[in-house]
Amino acid sequence: MRKILSLLILCVMLLSLSPLSALADSTGFTYYVKTSNYGALNMRESESTQSAIVTKIPYGAKVELLDYFIGATWASCNYNGYYGYVMTRYLSQDKPSPKPKPGPTAAPTHTPSGDIYSGFTAVYYNVIVRPSTPTGVVHMRWAPSKSQGIFRDYYANEPLQVLYANDTWCQVYDAQNQVFGYMMRQFLTFVEPMNGGDGSAASDS
Repeated sequence: MRKILSLLILCVMLLSLSPLSALADSTGFTYYVKTSNYGALNMRESESTQSAIVTKIPYGAKVELLDYFIGATWASCNYNGYYGYVMTRYLSQDKPSPKPKPGPTAAPTHTPSGDIYSGFTAVYYNVIVRPSTPTGVVHMRWAPSKSQGIFRDYYANEPLQVLYANDTWCQVYDAQNQVFGYMMRQFLTFVEPMNGGDGSAASDS
C-alpha cells in the first residue's frame, strides 16, 4: 500500500512540473483581441508572420484558446469556426474598452517644398508601422532621403498619419508626440482614410 501511495505522489509531482500544467491554465478559455491601434488581428495558418492569413479577427472579438503555453509567442485558437494561430501579445483576458469614435479633428498642415520634396501629393490616411522584421524598427527622418538624419524610431503596429506621399516616401505625423517626419512607404501599412482623404495613394504592400 505504501508503494502505491508513493507512486501516486510521484506522478502528481511530475505532472505539476510538466508544461501541460501551463497549458491547462490557458486552454479552452475565452480571450479578447486587444491591439494597440484598434485594428484587426491576423489569424495565420502556422506560427509565422510569413504564413497565409486565415482570417482577420476584429478588435475586441472573443477567441477560444486551443493550445497555448504561457510565455509563448503564438497560440492556436478558434474564432467563428476558423482555426489558426495568433500572436499572444495581442490577446487579453479582460474585455478591452471600445474603439473610440473618430472626432472631427483637422489634419495638421505642413506642405513639403524644395527639390527633394518633388512629386508629393496630399493623401491623408492612417497607417501602422511595419518594419522588415517583427522586432525591427522604422526610422523617421528629417527629410525624404536616406542621407538625412534619424530623429525617432518606431516599432511594429505603432499608428501614424500620412499627409503627403510620392512613390517612395511619405510625410507622416505622430499625433501622440506631435512630430512630423518622413518614412519610406514600403514600411507603412494602410489602415483607413482620414478626414479629407480617400487613401487612393496608399501602399498595397
